Amino acid sequence: MAWLVNINGLNSNLSPNRLAIAKAFGFEITSMHLIEDARWFGRYFFIIYEKNKKGVLTWEKKKYGRITKKKED
Repeated sequence: MAWLVNINGLNSNLSPNRLAIAKAFGFEITSMHLIEDARWFGRYFFIIYEKNKKGVLTWEKKKYGRITKKKED
């Protein structure tokens, strides 16, 4: 399975939760290839998912640096 996404798609679709779901179904990212084409705006990532193969990415679902609101005086 493969995706061709821009940086916005990469940012919104490649989350730790979605990576964990794909892994639960046996799919992991085995390759990412950066593409730049003058006909398109920006850069694109060709992402390959393969079933039952070791992936190249690691992740964790813990969120760091959570901002809390200050109490009003």
